[in-house]
Amino acid sequence: MPNKCCATTKARKPSSAAIRRSKGPLAVTSLYLKSDRHINALITVICLALLTCLIEHQVRLALAARGQARVDGLYVGRPAVPTGKLVLDALTASG
Repeated sequence: MPNKCCATTKARKPSSAAIRRSKGPLAVTSLYLKSDRHINALITVICLALLTCLIEHQVRLALAARGQARVDGLYVGRPAVPTGKLVLDALTASG
């Protein structure tokens, strides 16, 4: 009987760890917005953050396909690893 209990406890361990991680210091707390305007603003900010991450990811994938990791022209005088901010700054400066 004790072996069966240990096996059951060990089988639950991964799900317990996932729950513990979700309750960690980086867990998201509830956010209550009272107006539609605030909800729209929050959704806009989240979408812009996701778009920035997507741009950074796509640029890094394109560089990896070429066998590169850094881009010339993002920093003056030296190549740099493309971050979302650096890519958007370069696009703003070129336009």
